[in-house]
Amino acid sequence: MLFFIRHGQTDANLNRLNAGGEWDVPLNETGMAQARAFNETQQEFIEQVDTVFVSPMTRAQQTAELILKGHSKPVEVVENLREWCLGAWSGKTWDETGDYFTERMNPPNGETLDTFEKRTIESLKYAAKSHTGRVLVVAHGGLWHVYASRVKHPTLFINNCASEEICRLKLNEVVL
Repeated sequence: MLFFIRHGQTDANLNRLNAGGEWDVPLNETGMAQARAFNETQQEFIEQVDTVFVSPMTRAQQTAELILKGHSKPVEVVENLREWCLGAWSGKTWDETGDYFTERMNPPNGETLDTFEKRTIESLKYAAKSHTGRVLVVAHGGLWHVYASRVKHPTLFINNCASEEICRLKLNEVVL
């Protein structure tokens, strides 16, 4: 089984700011509390996790560390689990940039959506193929949105510190 969890809240999330892959913001107090609460309420789930793949970004690293507190699990940092590099849109409000996912827009001086989608699916497939047991991916909302859009998952947007299951079969059917 493959599970995805989005990092806890950051001040950028709270203030409705785009925090792309080039803006390494940490968790805020709420985000740390969310990750601790996940740890406290999901002990059985965490015990069953065999390995963890995590984004190199601080907010994802902090979330993984707090979620796994008290558990010894192998953790692999995967560079390609980094959030979408939004170039000139990073640090701008959501209202300023609009819904660039739905409108399939490319950020000025950033990573193209096609490149980001390819990187996302390849990194999720890597996590899925690297371990046959129960795998946890700790990453970002943008990556979840790419997966969910590609497989027509009913949940396109994932809340901070929320988890969803990734269907390996559907993931393997995604053509890049």
